[in-house]
Amino acid sequence: MKIVAIELGFGYVESTSLASVVFSSRMAFDSEKKAFASLAQELKALYLDQFDTTPKLRKCCKKQTTKYCPDCGTRISEEGFDEEAFSDWLRQFPTFDLDSWGYHEYLDDGTPLAWEPAAQGYAYLRSIEEKGFDVIGIDHAEEKLLKYLNVETDKYNPGSEDEVE
Repeated sequence: MKIVAIELGFGYVESTSLASVVFSSRMAFDSEKKAFASLAQELKALYLDQFDTTPKLRKCCKKQTTKYCPDCGTRISEEGFDEEAFSDWLRQFPTFDLDSWGYHEYLDDGTPLAWEPAAQGYAYLRSIEEKGFDVIGIDHAEEKLLKYLNVETDKYNPGSEDEVE
């Protein structure tokens, strides 16, 4: 396998988006798991780079080891990762255009990004397959990305044949 693109579909049942988003990579991956892992980690890093999600902790929160402070209810997280906001951000992808996505070649710390949205869609997918490269499709992408990133979620996460473990 030489995977250079991943097509992400978002939503579940009646909330499924009619559009999907294709991400292309500057490098080829030899397995679905490696390609999906790379994209998941990069999307999380890009999200954290763009949004200040660090929780504002009060004095009562500082000594807690639970997910939420039992005194004030503030969410406690080491890196301030809000899975609900991350899911909302992901589900907006089909509505983005290139201007709203912006140009992201590097994270703020200078780390180069391997993945970018492929604006050409179907024509791009056909061209890379004609060149002998592979594309994988992931439905219910927001749930599978959170699952891969080991984020607990109470949402139903249906299994499917395209699931990446």
